[in-house]
Amino acid sequence: MFVYRYIRALTIIQTLTPVPLTVPDLESVEKSDILDAIRAAALIEGKTFIHEWNELRMELDPEDALYVAEHDHYEFAVPQPLTINVGGQEIDLGTVELVMLSARLEAGDDGTLVARPHLNNTIHETFAPDTEPAPGLRLPVRSRPAATDERAT
Repeated sequence: MFVYRYIRALTIIQTLTPVPLTVPDLESVEKSDILDAIRAAALIEGKTFIHEWNELRMELDPEDALYVAEHDHYEFAVPQPLTINVGGQEIDLGTVELVMLSARLEAGDDGTLVARPHLNNTIHETFAPDTEPAPGLRLPVRSRPAATDERAT
């Protein structure tokens, strides 16, 4: 079953990369590489993965003036690179966007800004081919006050 799903995933992934993909020796492929390829293909096809999260630390530039209302909650969208390993070769496929729907912010002890879940702890992960990944801890790229659900308060 994994062999079919892996080869199908590589076929889908090939549509995004100019790098010729060949099926590596399946005896030497790590299970994690197979699962990464299957996940990447599903994202490319438009599927959304939903995960849980605990906290997100963001590095702040001292020159950036940022007012954060600690009593409010925010929605964050964080672009991350999507790469897979095929036969020992790292293949860059673009960007996935991680959207945290509801987070509260607080100052970290180390000068970072810390986001923690508020109304829920889910991340929605989608393929975002026209978005550039964020550099290092310079996150988030986009944020906004989260929608308020009066029933939840």
